[in-house]
Amino acid sequence: MDKFKISVITPSYNQANYIRQTIESVLIQKSSDYDIEHIVIDGGSTDTTIEILKEYPYIRWISEPDKGQADAVNKGFSLATGDIIGWINSDDFYNRGAFNTVYHFFNSFPDVDMIYGRCYLVDQKGEFIKEWNPTEFRLKYLIYRGASFIPQQTVFFRRIVLQQMDYMCDTAISDAMDYDLWLRIGQRFKVQKIDKPLACFRLHPAAKTALRPKLQRVESLKARDKYNPYGPLTTRVGLLCYFAKRICEKTYQLRFRV
Repeated sequence: MDKFKISVITPSYNQANYIRQTIESVLIQKSSDYDIEHIVIDGGSTDTTIEILKEYPYIRWISEPDKGQADAVNKGFSLATGDIIGWINSDDFYNRGAFNTVYHFFNSFPDVDMIYGRCYLVDQKGEFIKEWNPTEFRLKYLIYRGASFIPQQTVFFRRIVLQQMDYMCDTAISDAMDYDLWLRIGQRFKVQKIDKPLACFRLHPAAKTALRPKLQRVESLKARDKYNPYGPLTTRVGLLCYFAKRICEKTYQLRFRV
């Protein structure tokens, strides 16, 4: 019987400043309990990314022009051979012990198909800013929200998800492909949050979340409406309720300094 394997996909383009930390964060997860497969799909970087990748002969990588991040992630998914598959971008990184947590969780809960966890937000230098503690998974809430509350860096799913989905990332979406994917997975598979900090999300000026927030919102709302079975009015009401809840929470925290 083959040894249990965890595959990680990393899309990359001109991220030489950060990709080494991403790679090293995967390497430190080594364990006798499972094998690790790290696949880097580079979009033809013109910085020193390729030189860095060549320093790690055990990484599977390709470098060629692609149709964007979604296309790169799909290429990686098509090459993955692991029992469990994760996706981390080349400017983010895993916390120590993350894979051990993932391995034991999936072995303990065979009915769960996809998990996500808590996430640390870090600055350009990788230093802690604050923790992102997402809500428990509810498909209706994910739809009502109109944006993803799932930290993409912390997501892992079983191979069966790849095998049974008609397609993974929608290449027509450039910035909200993860939200679109979670909506489709949530309709067919069991998704669960685990209360562990699995990865770090780096905030920096060149990140897409900083450069194109409006496009991400527009794409997210389109994805929400596309997969919403409850009618457009219910999602608008749900979104308003979500924002009202956030405003009340922030007002309470400021008033009582909690």
